[in-house]
Amino acid sequence: MKSAGIGLLAGVLSVCVLSCAHGRKSAEAPVFESNAAADATANEAILLELVKEHVAAAARNAGEQKNRVIRRKPYFFKQYDVYPEGAENAKALVQAQESRSIPWVGDVSLPKQRFITRFHAKRRDAESDSNFLRETGRETITFELRSGRWVRVGSLFVAEKSEENVNGEWVPVKETVKRTPASEDRRKGYLGRTWDKLLGRRPYEEEPAKKEKPEESPAVRQQRTIQPGRAF
Repeated sequence: MKSAGIGLLAGVLSVCVLSCAHGRKSAEAPVFESNAAADATANEAILLELVKEHVAAAARNAGEQKNRVIRRKPYFFKQYDVYPEGAENAKALVQAQESRSIPWVGDVSLPKQRFITRFHAKRRDAESDSNFLRETGRETITFELRSGRWVRVGSLFVAEKSEENVNGEWVPVKETVKRTPASEDRRKGYLGRTWDKLLGRRPYEEEPAKKEKPEESPAVRQQRTIQPGRAF
């Protein structure tokens, strides 16, 4: 009888020990069931709301930004942005990452118009310049999820067309020199092309003037010989 009681007590103690150990293990490494599709949808909704706030702020500050002179050595210019469709047609796309510090990244793309003056060497010339060029395209804003908060880390604007206002009508910008734009530069717009020029990247290749070759006389053709070993 005494031995049976001791055995029962040992069994109860072993169960308690196992239960306590399991409880400590669960507390140290909790397991959360997550639906990746649901998380993506929720994060996309958050990014769309953030972009909606960004668009509203841009609309409120448009008047102030329109008159602000921007300094980019060695030039001065004015620039402001407009989102003609607001955030209604914005598209969000998020992607999970194998990283604890940045578990999610996301992009939001939406239509945008950028108004910019030409570059001036003097500040007063930029201040008096009210002739804005209009570039129409799409902007992609990139976000990262850091410490549970979405943080904007950058944006890229791709201009699809550039226009200038002539007699109250927007018409395509005319280049003063006939040029052949590179495929990559074609997407940069006026501001991007100007910066490439400043940095010496030669975004355009000017077409050299074609020189007419003078006609050779029969006597010259007879005297011309091909030298052995010379490449032509």
